[in-house]
Amino acid sequence: MSMKLIGNRNNPNCIQEMQWSNKMDLIALVNDTGEVTINRFKWDMPIKILPPEEKIAVKSISWRMDERIIGIAYNNQLINLVDIESKEVIISYSVNADVTKICWTQNSIDIDSNEKSILDDHVFLASLPSINSTISSGTKKSDYNSTRFYSNTGLNFLIVICNDCTIRAYIYGVLSCGSIDVKKKLNVNESDSLNIIEAKMSSNFERFFVVYVKNGILGTLVFENSALLKRHVALWKLSIKYGMILNIFEYMDDTIEHINEAWESVLLEMDNKLSKYAKKQEAGSISADFLELLLFGYPSEELENFLTHEMTVRELKKLSNSVEMSYSTIQKLVVKPLHSAIISIFYHVNNLHGMHQNAYEYKNLLGENSSEALISTGSFLIKSHELQQIIDKSMRDFKIFFRWLYIAISRLMDDTVPDDAGVITQQEVNYLAEFLYNFEENRKELVHDESGEKEIKFNLERVGQYLTNQNLTIPSIDNTSNIWNEIFTQNECLQTSKLIYPHNKDSSLIQEKNKMEKSIKDLFNRLEHSIGQEYNLKNDFIISHSDDIASSTIVTSHIIDGENQDAINLFTILLSEKDLLLLVYYSNTYIPKIAKLQFTNRDECNILSVGQLSFIDIKFYNTRLLSGLIKNEIGNKIQTCFIQVPVSRLIDELLEYDQKTIPTFNMYNYIDDCNFKVIEGFAGNLMAVSGSRKVAAFLASNQKIVKLYELEVDEDDECDEENSNNASFEIEMKM
Repeated sequence: MSMKLIGNRNNPNCIQEMQWSNKMDLIALVNDTGEVTINRFKWDMPIKILPPEEKIAVKSISWRMDERIIGIAYNNQLINLVDIESKEVIISYSVNADVTKICWTQNSIDIDSNEKSILDDHVFLASLPSINSTISSGTKKSDYNSTRFYSNTGLNFLIVICNDCTIRAYIYGVLSCGSIDVKKKLNVNESDSLNIIEAKMSSNFERFFVVYVKNGILGTLVFENSALLKRHVALWKLSIKYGMILNIFEYMDDTIEHINEAWESVLLEMDNKLSKYAKKQEAGSISADFLELLLFGYPSEELENFLTHEMTVRELKKLSNSVEMSYSTIQKLVVKPLHSAIISIFYHVNNLHGMHQNAYEYKNLLGENSSEALISTGSFLIKSHELQQIIDKSMRDFKIFFRWLYIAISRLMDDTVPDDAGVITQQEVNYLAEFLYNFEENRKELVHDESGEKEIKFNLERVGQYLTNQNLTIPSIDNTSNIWNEIFTQNECLQTSKLIYPHNKDSSLIQEKNKMEKSIKDLFNRLEHSIGQEYNLKNDFIISHSDDIASSTIVTSHIIDGENQDAINLFTILLSEKDLLLLVYYSNTYIPKIAKLQFTNRDECNILSVGQLSFIDIKFYNTRLLSGLIKNEIGNKIQTCFIQVPVSRLIDELLEYDQKTIPTFNMYNYIDDCNFKVIEGFAGNLMAVSGSRKVAAFLASNQKIVKLYELEVDEDDECDEENSNNASFEIEMKM
């Protein structure tokens, strides 16, 4: 067989992991710098996905079935789902445990087209408006209305293995729907050593297969859970809702970040100047001085010095324009993007509340009560309206205040008051008097512990307190004269009604937002318990026991043969360069059939040039062929070789043995000139193969050189005519 190189790359950084996509000509490479690079055959225009922070490493990657999304797990407990076309992080969350491995499920269950109407049920809502300016910190989404987290290939799960020996499942990688605490299931003591090597789910979601090592014992577990299959439509709908809500949460966070950026420039200079002035004054004198100037037109000596020396007309105009622009920006962000996001959340939570009334489908999944999420969303909506009122009031008061100061300073400087200064009406005087009267509420005395010196801070601004995660320091707008407030306080039935959302006057906007997010996530977190408790351990099968197993690096590979109720799950477990296990799980049994695959008797090999063979890496090429990266030692010469072994022949021979027997198959019997190829001048370390794309990639032992080959399997090859069970093939490498 001939092999021709189609790609060769010398990577500047060490590569730790490689994975082919099965539907596109793409290979993902994980560098030791935490960067994930996605390349095509010719290495042109690679997609680079940078880590979220510096010095963060990648623990594991996995392509989703539709391969528009790649899951990336980092060593800071973070999992990102990344759209490979836009390089945008679709969903990001922490699993609150160190991740060792992630993988997506292969599924055989699709969602009925009639059920998919939920994807369009939010068409009544206007799309979230674009946030115009760009946030400087990090890469943000360009489309928050997208449902790219959803896969049209059917329901699937992201399986996450953590080093605390828990295995977690996330629908579409988004919604957590149960976990398995393997330590608890096996009654493991703290002194025991337990390591989860692999975890896979069957294509119909009913079974979980786990490979583990405990105190030198290699074993497999089978868990069964019928709830995932029975409730798969309800779970699918909840995951769609949850994904949409998470998108809106992220949109809210970005909007509030914009509001913070606009707010940071509001009155900063003015507050610093007033703080400097307040430091020299007694408490209560600032309001009195400004009110005296308003009423009598004559300032105190201190105030006159401040206005004529610290403030200038030019500075005042510049400051007035800056404040007006900042408040205008904040107002636009609150009135449109933030309000639109809250309305969208309110719609989805109302929808969830309605779904919850279907007790058979959703009550056990969502818990007993969904009204708390609805109430907290209503309170958040009320708080956003309150913030709008504060912004309107602040804009009005500051415009009057700056205009009055402009006139006052001009008169003190004996300058002519320009005609464009305007006339302050009596109503505006009343607003200004109230504004000046409340000045002392903005004065704060901070005592430094080391020196004991007092520092006076002065803050005229009212909006900033709504953007902190603490109670409001200055009371909100007084609504005691509001007719609705009078009716509400006079009727106890209204105060206890669940139809009226409470107005928490002391809470900030951020507090109400956090409360809303927590109540909604608590609603979905019920799934963790309701689904997780359904996992029942059906079998704990011990494969082997050896002290070497605990210290060895175990490599696994998995594939599902068939996409129906009778699908067979196949595992390979590479224990060492000499020992390979093949596990076959049939659909009607909980105990696997196991075979040891070893290179034992070289005399039975049909290839004369073969020396002592040993395993480097093993992967399933497809359900019919098992690919191997092999080391060939002939005297002092060491070669790297590539083989393809027919899985069907191994399984057929394994059927002759009962489940209690673990036969040893001599791998020399399964190779010949047709499925054995030497990779000249190359020392291999790792392999990635894809049967659907007919490609293979080999990583050199220095972890920097990658060689790509395109494999074309010829099933009609008659290389082994004497044995029809041997699915032989020919490999041709094409440019």
